[in-house]
Amino acid sequence: MKFGTAIGILIACVGIAMGATMEGTNVAVVLNVTAVNPGAPGDYRLYPADTSMPTASAINFAPGKTRANNAIVSLGTGGRVTARCDMPAGSTASAHLVVDVSGYFRAP
Repeated sequence: MKFGTAIGILIACVGIAMGATMEGTNVAVVLNVTAVNPGAPGDYRLYPADTSMPTASAINFAPGKTRANNAIVSLGTGGRVTARCDMPAGSTASAHLVVDVSGYFRAP
């Protein structure tokens, strides 16, 4: 992803261990997020789709360093999570983002 870009990640239909599927009662997901081969320092912010971007990041990274972190993110509209890449203003660098779903929370 390039500096300042945001993408929607559809989580609702991702299979969880042994073919189980995410159902409509899920309210949050447990993620392992990895920033791979960043070209500049920065961070990724993960948040529910169609909501305001938070000030806190899910993972910070440095140039050329692969970093991983865990995050719990509420699901937004349509079971989506938004990922936004932040780097210094004017940066033309990019960083790859790998997202693994390791669990989820359901509404009571």
